[in-house]
Amino acid sequence: MLVIYDTGSDEIFCLDYSHLDDNGEPKVVSFAPGIDLESQTYEIIASDFGDLLLDLVKQEV
Repeated sequence: MLVIYDTGSDEIFCLDYSHLDDNGEPKVVSFAPGIDLESQTYEIIASDFGDLLLDLVKQEV
């Protein structure tokens, strides 16, 4: 997993390279620092980085 965005709250968004789509793109998942890895839920935030970026831009406009 590669950290790409700090939400400013209790979670960060990461690219999950352990599960790639048909195009070789990782999904964007949430990660909660301080929680054991076995207890993480890894909620899918976006299907890929492009979708996350578009959503973030739309929120700011």
